[in-house]
Amino acid sequence: MRVTVFFYEPIDSESILYSSLKRLFEEYKERFSIGNRIGFGATGLSWRDAYTLATKIVATILKTEPESVFKEMRLLVQEDERNT
Repeated sequence: MRVTVFFYEPIDSESILYSSLKRLFEEYKERFSIGNRIGFGATGLSWRDAYTLATKIVATILKTEPESVFKEMRLLVQEDERNT
């Protein structure tokens, strides 16, 4: 499974949100960045790990940013391309 979160505007690299999400994704072996501070992703996850990560992403955002960020973000949990 793959989990990606991206925002329609780049995240400030000095923000708590950016550093918190970066730290969260550093726990995963197959991780990647999206664009110029647009988002993050991880692949090769079990379905349980994928949904756990998705939950942690939402909790992290709720703890660090105002609700307006949800108007400008997308969170995806999907099957890895190599498995389709």
